Amino acid sequence: MKHIKTYEAKHIPKFNIGDPVRLKNDPTNQFYLIDGYDYRKNEYIKDICRLRKYEDKDKFANKEGFFSWYLEEELESIPKEELLMKKFNI
Repeated sequence: MKHIKTYEAKHIPKFNIGDPVRLKNDPTNQFYLIDGYDYRKNEYIKDICRLRKYEDKDKFANKEGFFSWYLEEELESIPKEELLMKKFNI
């Protein structure tokens, strides 16, 4: 366990939990929220984000109901203006 903790301490997350993000190469322009992190199984590096659809942010999920997993490098943050446009259907 000591080996895993040394790698975990070095990881600086690109996004915080609750940040709105989207996939870089997604033509549907779907918005997500960061809901958690997980480790790569072989390298023990904490860089896999657990995502929840933005529309489902206030719903409760049973087990893995609303979640999907992506690497941090596949995600980009959403500007506040775009988030407000989606919220008010502009």
